[in-house]
Amino acid sequence: MALDGWRLFKMSKLYVSDKYIRINKTWVDFKLMCARKSLSIQYEYNDQLLTVFGIDNQIIYVCLIWVNGPNAENDAANLSDFETNYKNSSNRPLSPHTSDGKPISVINIFPGNTYPAFIGRSDDIENNVRYGGSFLRIQSTVEETIVREYQFLNYHYIGGAEARYDNAVFGDYIDHKIYAPSSAPAASNNPGAGSFNKVAVDTDKYMFVPAQNGDWDLDLVSKIGSSNINQVTPVPAFDANGNPVGYFDLDKDTNIISVNTDGSGCYYLFDHDRTLTRYAAYISIIGSGREPFLFPNLKSKKCLPHWKHKASVHNSSSKTLTVTWKFFISDINPPKN
Repeated sequence: MALDGWRLFKMSKLYVSDKYIRINKTWVDFKLMCARKSLSIQYEYNDQLLTVFGIDNQIIYVCLIWVNGPNAENDAANLSDFETNYKNSSNRPLSPHTSDGKPISVINIFPGNTYPAFIGRSDDIENNVRYGGSFLRIQSTVEETIVREYQFLNYHYIGGAEARYDNAVFGDYIDHKIYAPSSAPAASNNPGAGSFNKVAVDTDKYMFVPAQNGDWDLDLVSKIGSSNINQVTPVPAFDANGNPVGYFDLDKDTNIISVNTDGSGCYYLFDHDRTLTRYAAYISIIGSGREPFLFPNLKSKKCLPHWKHKASVHNSSSKTLTVTWKFFISDINPPKN
């Protein structure tokens, strides 16, 4: 772009075309934006201007620093900062490449600063022992449906799973869901002097809401066993536009649950179990084999440690049916044992 064009651009904050959006930034704001979005800094010199820019899909953030000309003196500190601290690490490929220039496709469905692993055993919640719970396996020798429930101590993201089975026949199936247990065990009836009321959400099913002179109290502090998991179970509360509409908030670092009286909290509390997702719904199995449930192109979802996994195996006849499964998850805390 010609210098006059850059001057025109610098006078405005935003330029929009049918293909991209350019946003002009000061040097300080540009550095913050690139750091926040982890953008690779690019630059180009001419005899008067240093053009520094970062690309985020169709958005281009641009900072103009004078090298020579009427504003060079004012931009001297910015120019020195760039050349000292940013120049050597700039103008790198926007996507990783091999040594001969071939692009590398990097797919990571998990957020940064998490620890991915294949998991074949749950945690012992009561005694706060990582991988101290039940193995993810079920064996049946008679006609029956066996159910196993298990939890994990930390916040985690599920990227997929794999189930293996042996000696299945027509009529056998596996089922798996994640649900939020009822918060009713932490509730106590206190008519007219409590801090909460119950509001019906279905027949004989209620939600706890803050209320003066309410009929119920809730223990928001007590934990399960020696773990840091609350006895009440938060359930996500967002409207269709992603706005929080609940009555409780949860600090993920401390697991402290607080009341949000204005109805803009991120969570609800219910007096009944709430199914959150059905990861595998009555999947028929026949013979011996495996069922992979790995979808690397899908965004993983965060699971709270308060939530429970519920696996079911149906054996349709008197025979030995064996099912094992493992999860591909990423944990926010590194394993300790």
